[in-house]
Amino acid sequence: MTPAFSHAFIAAEHDTRHNRVVQVSREGEILRQFPVEYPLDLDRRPNGNLLLSSNLAIIELDPEFREVWRYTIDQPALFSCSIFRMGTSYAGILPVPASSK
Repeated sequence: MTPAFSHAFIAAEHDTRHNRVVQVSREGEILRQFPVEYPLDLDRRPNGNLLLSSNLAIIELDPEFREVWRYTIDQPALFSCSIFRMGTSYAGILPVPASSK
């Protein structure tokens, strides 16, 4: 069988049918998935874990897509996460002020 993609990949799906992070093989098979409301951003940590953001949370997943930790807020404000490499890895949380449009 010819692979559907040149590489396996991980993607955040946020549409009317899906709210999840998926790992997809080269053949197009979904290997793992993690349900999360409106996933927005993904970053691979040096330890192989994924740091992901949604409107209401920053979540770290291990390579098997098991939740390691979660930081949540009450109102939609998060849209991005990053790893800052300054000797130690940190999650960067970028809030959007409620008064912003």
